[in-house]
Amino acid sequence: GVLVLSWLHIPLLANPPPLDLDRLLFWDQGFLNAQVNAFRIPIYNLGYRFNFVGSFFTTNFDKAPFSAIDAYLIHGTTGLLMNLQSRSHFFSNISETWDTLNL
Repeated sequence: GVLVLSWLHIPLLANPPPLDLDRLLFWDQGFLNAQVNAFRIPIYNLGYRFNFVGSFFTTNFDKAPFSAIDAYLIHGTTGLLMNLQSRSHFFSNISETWDTLNL
């Protein structure tokens, strides 16, 4: 997901565990979720306008709440099932459209 952190959230990142984590199970999001729970840090869902996920273009196309053009941030997740060239072209098109709309 997309993270917007304040200084209040610094404990989440300040002391990473000194052990070798299972990178499949405890990758960035899983680790941060565990830290949020451990430190009882408040979090807020900014919604899909700030985290328009890649799967809205593929497997979850029918669940997209609005067009990607109406988002402020597109998260090119693994759900964006495209090769590197197609992915680059996709983001270039979005960027050019936002420029045209003065966003």
